[in-house]
Amino acid sequence: MGVIGRDVRIVDGAYTNDSEAPVGPPTVDAWVRFAEVPDDPALHAGLLAQFTGHMSIAAALRPHPGIGQDQAHRTLSMGINAINLALHSDVHADQWMLYHHLSTFAGDGMTHSECRVHDEAGALVASFTVDAMVRPFADSTTGKVDERTAL
Repeated sequence: MGVIGRDVRIVDGAYTNDSEAPVGPPTVDAWVRFAEVPDDPALHAGLLAQFTGHMSIAAALRPHPGIGQDQAHRTLSMGINAINLALHSDVHADQWMLYHHLSTFAGDGMTHSECRVHDEAGALVASFTVDAMVRPFADSTTGKVDERTAL
């Protein structure tokens, strides 16, 4: 998830990318900002949109012991099916934005999350939903995953 110039801070350690992490509620909050963004409103909005797909599956997996995003593309097939984004006001991606990810459904190989983005002052600047797939791979004959081709 590395992006040059992006700073991400997960609130209360809710995301560790470890399937053995303690379970928790289906939420992940993250503060995000980008360094040195040119004064172009479309670029700021695009940078807000860039982070919308990163944490919703993690939020959906938190209540389930032994399951985490570290299994993505290895034992679990994961992928975003749809993101719907609404911008409510001007975006300043070079200032801290709080992304609140709430998974409202996880089952039958699918997840759904309803998410909000607030600026540093707490004003709502965007809302988005994420629908994703999370399904185990079919058993292979070897049980091994080739890390070079796992993605």
